[in-house]
Amino acid sequence: MPLSLLQSQLSTLEKPKDALYLKSSLSIKEMVGRVKNEINE
Repeated sequence: MPLSLLQSQLSTLEKPKDALYLKSSLSIKEMVGRVKNEINE
């Protein structure tokens, strides 16, 4: 994709409604725990 199209592509993105957001500062163990909790709910 040409670089000139990048801004228009980013502008059309929508935030996901049911996404799970994890902070990168969490440990892998904490991330896995949160993902497991979300899956089981």
